[in-house]
Amino acid sequence: MKRNNGGIVFGIFMIFIGIIVILAQFGMLNFDKILSFVLNNIPVIASLLLIVAGINLIFDRYSIIKIFTWTAFFAVLLISGSFYSGATENKSRRNVEESYSRSFAEEKMPKTEEGQLKMNLSGQKLKIGSTDSNLIEGVITDSGIKYEVDYKKNNKTAVIDFKVKSGFSLDDIRNFAFSNDFFAKNLATGEPLEVLLNSDMVWDIDLNVGGIDAEIDLSS
Repeated sequence: MKRNNGGIVFGIFMIFIGIIVILAQFGMLNFDKILSFVLNNIPVIASLLLIVAGINLIFDRYSIIKIFTWTAFFAVLLISGSFYSGATENKSRRNVEESYSRSFAEEKMPKTEEGQLKMNLSGQKLKIGSTDSNLIEGVITDSGIKYEVDYKKNNKTAVIDFKVKSGFSLDDIRNFAFSNDFFAKNLATGEPLEVLLNSDMVWDIDLNVGGIDAEIDLSS
């Protein structure tokens, strides 16, 4: 009787290994993704291990139940790992496609004749151009960038200062959690920080940048 049980157990084990090899050969299993699933779901997997161990203790005398429970455990692990990795890739792709973008515009005052543009940025794609409708307008593609507008000389000079926010906001934390590369997300998507300056004014531009990809065209 023991010999028959041993043969059944070995036969089920061989079938299981054969199925895994076939699935791997056809590209239906990716062990790197499965390993990532295991590392990201350790509490769930530990709970499943406790359940399997408990069943094996209860039915200690039945080898067929032991091999069945362990086979089921590894099957669930492989299938869940494959589906989980696909969901993660889709979510990451959606986050890249739905990258941060916010338009801005500041109206030009009648007395304003000169402008000072200050930028203290790094690791960005930057595009500076001209406009004839506003003092400044454009598109901010990084939630960590802010700008301030101040006026001097009785509103004759406008001072615009772009800088990186200090600290972390909720948007920053959310982007960090769902993005593989938080600090280079804009370089990856190819969307630049676009700034358009009023073409009727005289501008003094002060760029304090490092590691930046810039395109500047102030022609009307």
